Amino acid sequence: MKRLLTFSICLMAFALLQAQTDRRLWSQGPLTWNDFTIMPASSGQRSYLQYGIGYNPVRDTLGGVHCCYYRAESWMQPSSSWVTANHRDSNTLRFNQIIFDMLEVERRQLQQSINANTNEIAYGEILRAASSSLSSRIESFSLLSQDGADTAVLSAFERQVAAELAQYPADYHPRYTARPFGYGLYIGIGATGSTGSMGKAFAPGAGLNFGFDFSYNRHLLILDGTLGLCKARQTFSLADPDGTVNTFPEGKLGGFLTINLGYGYTLVDNLRWQLSPFVALGIREFSYSGQDQNSSFAYARPEPVVGLQFRHHFWQQRAFPEYGFLAGGGRVSELSRVSLQGRLLLSYSSFPDLQGSPTGLSIQAQVALSLNGRLFDVD
Repeated sequence: MKRLLTFSICLMAFALLQAQTDRRLWSQGPLTWNDFTIMPASSGQRSYLQYGIGYNPVRDTLGGVHCCYYRAESWMQPSSSWVTANHRDSNTLRFNQIIFDMLEVERRQLQQSINANTNEIAYGEILRAASSSLSSRIESFSLLSQDGADTAVLSAFERQVAAELAQYPADYHPRYTARPFGYGLYIGIGATGSTGSMGKAFAPGAGLNFGFDFSYNRHLLILDGTLGLCKARQTFSLADPDGTVNTFPEGKLGGFLTINLGYGYTLVDNLRWQLSPFVALGIREFSYSGQDQNSSFAYARPEPVVGLQFRHHFWQQRAFPEYGFLAGGGRVSELSRVSLQGRLLLSYSSFPDLQGSPTGLSIQAQVALSLNGRLFDVD
C-alpha cells in the first residue's frame, strides 16, 4: 500500500510537470513546424492549434521588493497541436500564427480587464467572456480563410491583428507610487544607564520597550516607552501634601518608566536601511511599592532627549492591488516590512526634589522588532 501511494504521488507530480513544460508562449517567437506533430494526409481539416488562456496570482520581484498581483497567461500546446502531411505549407503556418497572435491580443485585453476591475470575484466571469469571444473570432477566421487557403484573407487578418497588438503593452508589471503616509509598530528591550550623580543615585535599568511612529514623507512622529526595573543606590523619601512620607529604600528593586514624544527626519531610506535622527520631550519616572500603602514611592520629571534610530529591513512584500476606501477611485497596495530596529537615546535627567538633587546624562539603548509599512498607488 505504501509503495502504491508513493507511486501515485510521483505520477501526479510527473503529470503536473509535463503540463507545465508542454506550453509554447507567444513571447518565445513565431511558430515553426517543430511546434506541431504530423498527422496522416487527409481531405478534411488542415491543422489544429491547441491553446489555453487564463490568469494566475503571481509573486514577482520589482526593484528588490517582493510583489503580488494577477497576471493573464496564454499558451499553445505542441503535443496536442497538429498539421496534416499534405498541408505542411507556408499558408497553413501563417494561418496558425494568426490564431496564435489573436490569442495574444485576447491575453493582453484580459490583463487590462483584470487591472481595471474592482472585484476579484468577477475575474472568472471576465475570463469566460474572453474565451467565448476568442473562440467565436477564430471560428469566423477559419471559415473566411478556408482554414488558411485564402491568402487575401490571411493578409487582411495579419494587418488587423498586428494593429491590435500595438494597442496593448506586451507585458504587465504593476507600477507603484508611494503615498506620503507610513507607520511603524515595534516591541523590544531597552537598557538605561546614567552618569554623574544620577548614576550614583540609581543603578542601570532594563525593561520592555514598545511604541509606534507615523511618517509623512521623511518626517517622523515618534511615541516611545520603556517599562522596566532598577535599584536605588541610596534611600529616597518624598512627603505627600497630607504629610505621609513615601520611601524608596536603598538596594530595593523598583519600577522604571520612560515615555518620549519626538520628531525625527529620515536621512537614509532605501530597500534595506532606514536612518533617522530625532529630538523628543521625555518623562522619566522611578517608583517603588512596599509592603503597605505608606511605603509606595513615585517621582517623575520631564527631560530633553536626542536620539538616532536605524532599521534594517530583512523582509518586505507588497500586497495584491485592491480597491478600498483609501483608494480614492484607484487601486492601492501596502508595502509591509519586518525590520530589526535599534535606537540610541541621550537625555539630561534632573531630580531636584530628591536627596542630593541627582542630575546627569542618561543613555538608553533599544533593540526591537518592527512592523512598518506604507500605502502605494498602483497603476
